Amino acid sequence: MIKCGIFVRCSIDNEKYPRDFAIGKIKAVDEFSESVEVEFSDVTGIGVYYQKPENKKYNLYDVNHCKIRKGAIVTYQNRQYIVKASVWNKADRLFYYYVQSETDNVEYLAETVLECSFHDGYVKPLAQLRRYEFQNPMWFLGRSVVSKKMHIINNSLYGFNVIAGCKIFLKTHQLRTIMRCLQDRTCRNMIADEVGMGKTIEALAILKVFLKDNHHSKILIVVPDALVEQWRTEMAYKFHILEGEDVNCNHISLMGMSELNLTNLTYDFVIADEVHKYLQNEMHYQYLLRLSKNTQNILMLSATPVQRRKDEYKKLLQLIQPEKYMSMSNDKFEELLALQGDVVRRVHELLEDLDSYNEEIENSDNEHTEETEEVFDDIIEDLNKIHKLVNDNFFKKLCSKIEYSAEDFGKEKIQDAIAYICENYQFEKSIIRNRRDDEEDNNVRELEEISYDMQTNFNNIEYNVYKSLASWIEMSNTEYDTFMLQYKKIIAAFFSSASAFQKMLKSSSLQIPKELMLLADSWVEDEAKKLRNLSEYMEDPTDCGSRMNNIVDYIDQEAYGRKVLVFTNFDETFSLYKEAFLKYFGEEHCAFFSKNMDADERELGAYRFETDKNYWILLSDESGGEGRNFQNADILVHIDIPWSANELEQRIGRLDRIGRAKNKSVISVVCYSKESVEEDLFKFWNQGIGIFTKSQSGLEIIMNSMDEQITRAVNTDFKYGLVNIIEDVEKELTGLKETIKKERYFDIAEYKYQNINKTMDNTRELYEINEKQLFSDSMMKWSALSGFRGHRVGESIVRFDATSFSLKSAHNSWFVPADLKLMINDKVNQIQNKVRSMNGDRTIHTDNNYVQGTFDRKIALDNDYIHFFAPGDAIFDSIVSNALGSYRGTCAAIAFKANFEWTGFIFTWALQPDEVEILSKGLSTHLIDKYRGFMPIEQFQCAVSIQDDNLVSEADALKVFNGLMESDTIDKNKIQHLGKRAGVKSNMDIFVDIYPPEKWLEIVDDAYKKAGEMIRIKLADVKERGLNNIRDELLKNNGARKATSNYYLQSERLNDEEINKVIYECFSRSKILLDSVCYVRIINE
Repeated sequence: MIKCGIFVRCSIDNEKYPRDFAIGKIKAVDEFSESVEVEFSDVTGIGVYYQKPENKKYNLYDVNHCKIRKGAIVTYQNRQYIVKASVWNKADRLFYYYVQSETDNVEYLAETVLECSFHDGYVKPLAQLRRYEFQNPMWFLGRSVVSKKMHIINNSLYGFNVIAGCKIFLKTHQLRTIMRCLQDRTCRNMIADEVGMGKTIEALAILKVFLKDNHHSKILIVVPDALVEQWRTEMAYKFHILEGEDVNCNHISLMGMSELNLTNLTYDFVIADEVHKYLQNEMHYQYLLRLSKNTQNILMLSATPVQRRKDEYKKLLQLIQPEKYMSMSNDKFEELLALQGDVVRRVHELLEDLDSYNEEIENSDNEHTEETEEVFDDIIEDLNKIHKLVNDNFFKKLCSKIEYSAEDFGKEKIQDAIAYICENYQFEKSIIRNRRDDEEDNNVRELEEISYDMQTNFNNIEYNVYKSLASWIEMSNTEYDTFMLQYKKIIAAFFSSASAFQKMLKSSSLQIPKELMLLADSWVEDEAKKLRNLSEYMEDPTDCGSRMNNIVDYIDQEAYGRKVLVFTNFDETFSLYKEAFLKYFGEEHCAFFSKNMDADERELGAYRFETDKNYWILLSDESGGEGRNFQNADILVHIDIPWSANELEQRIGRLDRIGRAKNKSVISVVCYSKESVEEDLFKFWNQGIGIFTKSQSGLEIIMNSMDEQITRAVNTDFKYGLVNIIEDVEKELTGLKETIKKERYFDIAEYKYQNINKTMDNTRELYEINEKQLFSDSMMKWSALSGFRGHRVGESIVRFDATSFSLKSAHNSWFVPADLKLMINDKVNQIQNKVRSMNGDRTIHTDNNYVQGTFDRKIALDNDYIHFFAPGDAIFDSIVSNALGSYRGTCAAIAFKANFEWTGFIFTWALQPDEVEILSKGLSTHLIDKYRGFMPIEQFQCAVSIQDDNLVSEADALKVFNGLMESDTIDKNKIQHLGKRAGVKSNMDIFVDIYPPEKWLEIVDDAYKKAGEMIRIKLADVKERGLNNIRDELLKNNGARKATSNYYLQSERLNDEEINKVIYECFSRSKILLDSVCYVRIINE
């Protein structure tokens, strides 16, 4: 029924077979003349590009009542909202909309009170098909590939659509962390992942999602002073988060810990890094505590806590849950830890038996034997002990489903029981501990030693300096604090270079012996002489071993042409080796990265090492590597050995990172002087800790105490102190590692065996399958058809500039381009372009007024200096929004040749949860995001033949059709556009002659009915399985909350059964929506 105030879809091209349409609102109805007056609006500013259609009269029967598309911007009382869902009201025959403001307020409004832009109407593909609205096949082909991928993104976990656009490897544990932190809309968590799992990445991903969903918020990121630049780099290059105000008017501040003060500790979201380092610093700890108390959303990053270090653990918990843990007595806290410890111990026994079970099954060639049954009985006994401990009915129910006679020997159900216990019996779930799986996440570490002897004629001066230094320190009898602040730096500088040692002596406030100063001066002169003669020494380095000579010789002989990252902690050493490398290897092979370099030169060094195979050496100070893509390095050379375990681990961690190829070992090359304190330090790290050959995952939080032990040992006994404590440290670590091993197994099992993590993994893999060249090509084709043409400047590299946009072509789809001027002037883009220009890149313009990037994630990850066209990027989003919001690509009629004959329709469908169920209760749709992966998130197709004598199977028809759709190169001349309107007797005229309206409607409606029945049958089983999994997950979570609250003697939180019911209803009432339809005529060639 057409009446005033409703939105209608109108033809605006005055053609016999209309193709151009707009949405407008009826302002008047003249029943006598059977006409309506339609008014068109522009609430989004699209009128800047395209003239708004003129308000005009239409024949009553030439307009159709239509919806506003989901995601469109509408206005109500001069405020903007986004359409979230629509409902058809049979009583007043109006569409009602759930619309959301920028402050997240959701309102339920009738279409009569809303205004929308003329291009934001929605038409069902079936309605297009019935009215012969066949669009150009190229539109259809391009949109289909884009729609397929974006459907996965838009129906995935909360935040996936945001982080998919960041320059990071997509990892399941990171998706899970984001979901855990933001699913309740308030984040109060501590990320305590093991080293190498990407805590910074996870924190910034969470912030990125928060910034997208919030407006006018104050954000603070506070980090150790030494890490400010690292965070700034990661924020900009990987997440495009810049300090200052963003597009949503959120204000972001990044500061070092020393800048934090008590004048302003009120923010909406705070991220604090390395908080475990401030447990012993009362002033900074109190600052963090006050920040936590004054902030709604707090995200702390810490090394993985060791629960047996109870005081430290409690202080960490106080930072995220101050009200809960500051009022808790130590006795109560220790009681909770003991309960947790009992569960961990029992689960560890169970996991060891499960490992044995797997071995026995493998040894028996998957046959049920006495040996397998014996171990199975041990597992059942372990499970019974756990049940006796927790007295959890749901756990008992899970155990009762375990059957030894099952085909998989009951392993899946055993894993379900383990996952349940490990997930739910952690007394503080606000701490997130992602652990490295030894089988999957650890890179192989290798060590190569290039030691040298100071006690030779060649190093005579260096050895005399060392003897003088040792004598002075031994005679000083210094207090620990003075030794740590003054002497330790001098010792470290000595084992770096003569220049660094001399500089440290001169800048020290200590009384330096005159003899030592004179010897240091002589050593500097000797060092300069050896630098001048470097090439001569390299001709036969056998008798002239030294730190510099050994390092240069190793790089030249053992690492030539491989990517080599060379580290030092001292500015003078950096300068010395820079000169040596340039002198010996040449400037065409060497890049440099130092905090003392000009910012542009520093960026150029990083760019060359990352992208140019000719620049295979990068010399860096301690600022290098953090937040950079230096994991492309093959070898890490340590000029000097750090005296801090965490600093050394961070160095090695520049290579030992997520995303490094599994067949690419992390090689540390360590140079040290024999029979010296430096050799003892090397042995301490290598034998005592094992840091060069194995990741110290889980031990990070205790490393500060290791640093203290080293300093005290050297202070007590300069010559033998370190050697004497190695054995004791090994024993201490052995006991601690056993405790940590049990906690690690507990956490890994919780992650590994959870069904919801498996669904996340499937989602990520499904997305990655579709994130390939085909998608890039489809995006480029759609944007070209839409008048936004990128220029290819290399393999998978595209540039957009002021010449890319053609308004004339863009009118076809009302394409609204990204604000290129804003993107070109973006700070990160300007840096990227400038660095490429400095490097003499031949593929760039003479100026920097362009955006150059890729749709390929791997290329983007390998190069910090190239833009990533992905979700969240303005260019990407403008193309996707146009493709999915346009009616151009949802209906087509084509003919092409294959090896059989077939005529019919290809229907593409998508299953969507009914979000109205949750919006109508005033709840956030993010509540269902956690469970989306249990339901199918890919699209489905069915082929319906309209031939009477069809002998071709549906599978064959779909195979040929999709083969055409997914072809890397589509020859448009081989596809006939059956809806083409050009010519005296057009293809469209011929089509209508073959299928006149009455006959056509009958064919279409009959085919649609068959397709609906086919897709319901196809989806029945998979939908039922998904619903069963969702129901089980909801019941499990609800039962677990009650049981664990009882076990940990805590008050039970409010009943969530009503919310769970709503969540389940959203999925049980999922709608099967038609995404696109194509009439297909296959001609037997």
